[in-house]
Amino acid sequence: MLFLLRSPLSIVIALLAFQAACSRPYESRRHSPKPNLPIPTKVNEDQKQTADVSQLLTINGDGPHYEYSDPCELALRNTLRTIVIQTPAGAEIPPDQELRGTLSMYERGQPGQSNPGLVTDILIKLRGNSSRSFPKKQFAVESIGGNGKGIELPLLDPSCPAGQKWVLNGQYADKTLMRNYTALNLARRLNVYAPRSAFVSLYFMVDGKPTFHGLYVLTERIEVSKERVNLQKPTAEDPSGGYLLRMDRVDPEKLALDGATEVGLMVDNVKKDKLSPAQTSYIQEYHDRIREVLGQSMVVPEDSPLHHTHWIDTASFQSYLLLRELFRDVDTYYLSTYLTKDRGPNAKLKMGPVWDFDLAFGNANYGYNGATEGWQFDFADSQIALWMRNLMRDPKYAEQTRSRWKGMREGPFSDHNLSSFIHETLQHIAPEARENFVRWPILNELVWPNRQALGSHLAEVQDLHDWLIKRARWMDEALR
Repeated sequence: MLFLLRSPLSIVIALLAFQAACSRPYESRRHSPKPNLPIPTKVNEDQKQTADVSQLLTINGDGPHYEYSDPCELALRNTLRTIVIQTPAGAEIPPDQELRGTLSMYERGQPGQSNPGLVTDILIKLRGNSSRSFPKKQFAVESIGGNGKGIELPLLDPSCPAGQKWVLNGQYADKTLMRNYTALNLARRLNVYAPRSAFVSLYFMVDGKPTFHGLYVLTERIEVSKERVNLQKPTAEDPSGGYLLRMDRVDPEKLALDGATEVGLMVDNVKKDKLSPAQTSYIQEYHDRIREVLGQSMVVPEDSPLHHTHWIDTASFQSYLLLRELFRDVDTYYLSTYLTKDRGPNAKLKMGPVWDFDLAFGNANYGYNGATEGWQFDFADSQIALWMRNLMRDPKYAEQTRSRWKGMREGPFSDHNLSSFIHETLQHIAPEARENFVRWPILNELVWPNRQALGSHLAEVQDLHDWLIKRARWMDEALR
């Protein structure tokens, strides 16, 4: 049955039908522990093409297997639906234009084999910076009703929160197709918000026929909302929050707190012409004081008003540091870096959520050039990297960070659980990954800024797996 979302009643009916069509017992989706087997050192040409993925990429380490208790999290590990988008331009979305279209959601497989579980109007446009030059584009999608106003839908899975704004990440330069998905899903194991995401097969209607466009990751867009970045709205009466801050390429419509014109720290959730004078004054002065507190290399006494514990949420800073250092995106602490400041007298500055991992896990031929050794906060040249360096000079803060890392490695981030995650993700997406590289035959090409072209999807995933384990073990030694 086809549902067109054009009225509140039709939205409710569609969501109930979508949930019924997509649901199945969650117990049947649980992951069982995999055997503890050695990782093969290389993959020959015949294996690249014909061997079962479970025989090629095997589990490293041992210990308790990570179990998902939240139905949404469990669904995200098992969901791979098909999306068909129809626009006046097919897949050729013009630069700097937003088109209206329709999005149809199907169960896994080719569209046409079943009726869609959900159909909605959408607004779609290109997104990204360097990725805009790739033939496989990234898209920003907003679900709307027939009146053109935004509506919230659970596009990831009926068990997941509904939302209005989404990203379709093409991962063209990431030949594993799983770096963003891996980093965001692993981050949530620390009970912090990171955008939820699921793999989808994306089709566009071209000449009246659904045409496969590739394997994508459908991801929540970072925005202030109850189910995403949950902040109180700033008011003229109490200008202390909430603010979503972002260090990135400066948007001229956003207030750059550090006065930067190229890359700087901006208020992301409110345009600068919508900020009241009181709000502008407050967040600017707050930023200046934070720079004073975290910019000092000398450790000050805890009773000093300039001690960091009076200003920042230390747990969020430590989690952010450990996650970003483990995944080591080449732009860490410089681009796509988010912070939050909620409203209220006791609200402190928090780091996160994490975002943007196409060029993480060693996938860049510049910067640290794929090395698994060394701290990115020592390498990066930005004010937030400076903050991280200075915080780690404090013996108590550094000891708390070491203890936090030890807990991560004894649980959800053990060798066994990291290895299992990569292994299970590969098994999950293998058929669609093969189709993706038929559509985009780039496995033997160096796509900017790849360090290497390994010739097969399996070899790319094996390299990601090995890099991640080596990086975690380096951090083990560095944080002893």
